[in-house]
Amino acid sequence: MIHACDVGQETKELLVQAVGTINDGGCLPTGGRLIHVICLSRFWDKVTGLLGASLDSPAVLIEDCRSIHTFGMKFPIDVAFMDGDGRVTKSLRALQPGRIASSHRACRVMERPASDDIWPSEGMLVYGQHGYARPQGILNQKGELL
Repeated sequence: MIHACDVGQETKELLVQAVGTINDGGCLPTGGRLIHVICLSRFWDKVTGLLGASLDSPAVLIEDCRSIHTFGMKFPIDVAFMDGDGRVTKSLRALQPGRIASSHRACRVMERPASDDIWPSEGMLVYGQHGYARPQGILNQKGELL
């Protein structure tokens, strides 16, 4: 089981990198860009997500979440729902205010103000530097386990 946030009252930070799948089930880096993510662990932070945030706010990761809404938002957001293994089950770009989105297979969601910058797409694996959704071992350039 992968845990992105330690249970607690603190807001945590982690870096995540999206990787694409290949035919044999391995993973390949998609450009090596890191996405700065604030991990929301307090109840009220999880409920509000990006509500009240600015356009230059970093992405947020919300654990135990299968559904989000953009009611009250002043700008569109990018959304990536992920399962327990860190695989993106649904990805939405520029979800407009006043909408609802969900993925029944998800257990967490990452969201940020809409941007043209790199963002994980459906089927990609998302992993981070501090134990979050790490592949099982180290992969070479071909996606093979070393």
